[in-house]
Amino acid sequence: MAEALFRTKLMRDYPHLLAYVEAYSCGTAAIEGNPATYSAVQAMDLWEIDIEPHRASPMTPQQLRDADLIFALSRDHLLSIDRANSDSVTKATTLKYMASAAEEIIKRLEDETVENEEAARRRIGEVLWLL
Repeated sequence: MAEALFRTKLMRDYPHLLAYVEAYSCGTAAIEGNPATYSAVQAMDLWEIDIEPHRASPMTPQQLRDADLIFALSRDHLLSIDRANSDSVTKATTLKYMASAAEEIIKRLEDETVENEEAARRRIGEVLWLL
């Protein structure tokens, strides 16, 4: 659900970043190939987002190493990230914390346009530093 919401917001509000951002979902206890639950599909229908084609994939240490920024849905997920790849927890935060810090991050980063991958990576680094 979080990935679908993020992708939808990115496409709607920040289409110029599509070339620089890759988002994917994986679960700390996911069973490979399981479909989204009925209640998740129904909830996303409220935002007119179709997640019926979604299939679960478990979190892997390689995914964690490859990620620039990791959003966890709970503190327990942060612990799972730490157990899977302790180096990756430094680039992870909960969505709840990110939402609470969003105003401060936006104020500090201002409204600079990201024009290439190098600039996008620099901005991600700045966000991580602020977290």
